[in-house]
Parts: sequence; structure tokens; C-alpha cells
Amino acid sequence: MSMKICPLTIVYHNHWALSLWYVHYSSQLGAKNLFVIAHGRDDKIPNICPEANVIKIPRDELDRFDYARAKIMNDFHSTLTRDMIGLYAPKPMN
Repeated sequence: MSMKICPLTIVYHNHWALSLWYVHYSSQLGAKNLFVIAHGRDDKIPNICPEANVIKIPRDELDRFDYARAKIMNDFHSTLTRDMIGLYAPKPMN
């Protein structure tokens, strides 16, 4: 079984840091394995990360932002982990 890695970041208009992140991780792991959560509309992200998986979430309410950001990242990570475990879990014998 090979190890699966997918870097994940959340960003809001920090193009300089995002471009460095993209160059670094895409060269190490492949751009198609990268996940960018765009917190609010940002039309530059597809140009900065052309082959990454970009997930857009609204930038509505900023109350308890740190909690909300942590929950979004945690929930997404849990989904990926659950899906990966499902892929590698042994199939029941008939």
C-alpha cells in the first residue's frame, strides 16, 4: 500500500504566500494532489494554482472566525481520511 498525501491550506487574498505554497508542494507531491480552500471570492487563485483542487466557501460571518476556520479544516480532513480508509479497508469475505 502506498502512502497518500495531499497538502491542504485555507487562504484569503494572500497571493504571495499561496504562490510559494503552490510551487513548493506541487513540485514535491504534484499539483493535482493539492487542496486550496478559498475563504471568500478570489479570482486570482485559479491563476496562481491552476491544477490544484480549489474549494470556495463564503466569507459571510466572521464571528468566531478561528473556530469556524478550524472546523472547516478539520471536517475536510476527516472527510479525506474517511474516504481513504474506505478505499483501503479490507472487503468482507462472502
